[in-house]
Amino acid sequence: MAVSPSLIQLLLERVPPAWTMSVPELPAPTPMSIDVTATVTLTYGMTIDQVQQPITDAINAYLLSVRKGWGIPADPATNTYIFYIFRAQISTAALAVQGVINITDVLLNGAAADITINQTGQVQSLPVIGAVSLNGA
Repeated sequence: MAVSPSLIQLLLERVPPAWTMSVPELPAPTPMSIDVTATVTLTYGMTIDQVQQPITDAINAYLLSVRKGWGIPADPATNTYIFYIFRAQISTAALAVQGVINITDVLLNGAAADITINQTGQVQSLPVIGAVSLNGA
């Protein structure tokens, strides 16, 4: 079935071209610092100084993987965006570092809990690494 010329004309009059449609402006994302405190058990002969930077880098890589999900809605129907920072993932990242055999007492921003970052049209935050404080077991 062919579309009538009058319907095409009506649509052209009532529907603006895509380049003139307004798109709501969202605020630029701001960094949300994630501080990590943990107790690590190391193999014999290893020191905290030797694993401090590699653990920091591993945690930073995990947070980068979380940030890569920015802009992908958790619920497209409501345009809701949520990030989760999991203590278990922080532990997994640290355990992958050579010389680390255990990690306990993981705190994120001073709390023994995972972090949920809710994104809205007014608030946009991206998790970035803050201070990483390691204690020996």
